[in-house]
Amino acid sequence: MALIKQLPFILTIFIVLLFSSNVVLASASSAVQTKGQEAESLLKWKDSLDEPTNCLLCSWNFVPRNSTSSDPKTDISSSPCQWIGIACDESGNVIHINVSFSGLRGTLQSFNFSSFPSLERLDLSHNFLHGSIPSRISNLSKLIYLDLAVNNFSGNIPSEIGMLKSLVVLVFSQNNLTGPIPASIENLIELSLLDLHHNKLSASIPQEIGKLRSLNVTLLSHNKLTGQLPASIGNLGKLTILHLHDNRLSGSIPREIGMLTSLNVLALTNNSLTGPIPATVGNLKRLTWLYIANNKLSGFIPKELGSLTCLSELSLHSNSLQEVLLLKSLDRIGLNDNGLTGSIPTSIANLGSMRFLYLYDNHLSGPIPQELGKLQSLIELDLSTNDLSGPIPPAIGNLSNLTLLYLHKNMLSGSIPSTIGNLTKLRELELSINHFSGQIPPEVGKLKYLTDLRLFMNNLSGPIPQEINNFTSLKSLQLADNMLSGHIPQNICLGGVLEIFVIVQLKYIKESEEIRLALQPWALIKRVKEIEQEAYAEPETVQQKDTKQTAAVDLSKRLKDFRSVNDPASLKALEEWRKRKMERARLRQLEKNGTGTS
Repeated sequence: MALIKQLPFILTIFIVLLFSSNVVLASASSAVQTKGQEAESLLKWKDSLDEPTNCLLCSWNFVPRNSTSSDPKTDISSSPCQWIGIACDESGNVIHINVSFSGLRGTLQSFNFSSFPSLERLDLSHNFLHGSIPSRISNLSKLIYLDLAVNNFSGNIPSEIGMLKSLVVLVFSQNNLTGPIPASIENLIELSLLDLHHNKLSASIPQEIGKLRSLNVTLLSHNKLTGQLPASIGNLGKLTILHLHDNRLSGSIPREIGMLTSLNVLALTNNSLTGPIPATVGNLKRLTWLYIANNKLSGFIPKELGSLTCLSELSLHSNSLQEVLLLKSLDRIGLNDNGLTGSIPTSIANLGSMRFLYLYDNHLSGPIPQELGKLQSLIELDLSTNDLSGPIPPAIGNLSNLTLLYLHKNMLSGSIPSTIGNLTKLRELELSINHFSGQIPPEVGKLKYLTDLRLFMNNLSGPIPQEINNFTSLKSLQLADNMLSGHIPQNICLGGVLEIFVIVQLKYIKESEEIRLALQPWALIKRVKEIEQEAYAEPETVQQKDTKQTAAVDLSKRLKDFRSVNDPASLKALEEWRKRKMERARLRQLEKNGTGTS
């Protein structure tokens, strides 16, 4: 009787245990099925790819464990968690796929995104994948990190990307993506990094970008984006890096840019922005790099920039801005090609940290201030193509770290100071197209690292100093259109690397390695000197004269292999070559500092 009374309780316990066991079995079965689907999907995608260039995916194979079944859906050993590039959670679900730098070739059309409900990280970067980005990628609802950079993906960014609401990192850079940035990105409110640089994206930057208040880094450079910068960009208060350079943006810089108070780097170079630089830029107290060069900006450089005490690099060249701004913290100033007028202020002496100063291609006038000699950290100084007058101040010799000094195409006069010999690290010295007079100082021979010396089109006189023989790295020597006299130093080409040789009205340009081997410059110069000496010798016999004529004809024949470039068109070509070389050097330096790669 007692047992009968307890029967309902026992029955209840039995039902609960039975249900629980069914739940466990169902869960286990579901886990096995999920793992089987993941493995099967990965293998199916692998099979759709072209032959990989390495064997990173060789581990992607199903090997049943203690089972004769080859069906991955029925064997829990089908889990891909041991495969290279795959990581799983404690339950054995795939959460990371990282097959970057694997030489993969193919598309994503056979990738079954719905088979990976737990996937948090997908990194397929630095491969050779192509085709479009499937809209089915939106099935990765738990995705946090998505990197498809450095592939050959094309087509539009699918609007379904906005369904990945957990995304923190989105990187599609260095592909061939076209079309607009989808407005649906407004849903990616957790996004911290948005990197779409080096694609072919067009249309305007959507206003919706202002809703991504978690953004820390935005890289949209090297695209074909047009229109104005949206004012909503001012909502991105956490932004530290904003790269919009090398696009087709137009209109004015919105004053809301001043609301980005966390910003460290602002790059707007190479667009078509117009109007003034807004004074609100002065609110960006953490700004270290400001690049707004090569736009159509005008007006005065706002004095508010003077409060940016963290600013180390300022590039405003190739605009129509006025007034030189000097900030003590600056490491680099690029104000070239702006139409700047007036003199270089003596307060330039306050720029003690300055290493690169570019003021070329403006209309600056007056003397080079003596105070310039206090910038002893300077590495490169370019004041060329202005209207500067007067002498080079002797204090220039204090710039002991200088490697490049360009003062050409001004109206500078007087003698070249002997203190120029103190610049022992100098590699390029360009003083051409001025009014310098007197002799070339022998102290120039101390510049043993010099590769380029250009003094042509001045009023220099006297001999070429023998100390020039010390140049063993010289590639370009241009002294034409002066009043130099005497002989060419015997060992002027001792280094064997001379490529451009311009002296008096003779120019010899090394055309090829074959010519260099056939006729070394020092041999040519030696033969010229022999003929010069013969010209002043006593009258010879008929036989001697024939020998001299033969030597002259031989020299003439050998010179025919060299191209004469004395005409104005050739001088212009040399000048263009020099400008291109200088610009390439400047761009390499900018890339080294972090703005050529994005």
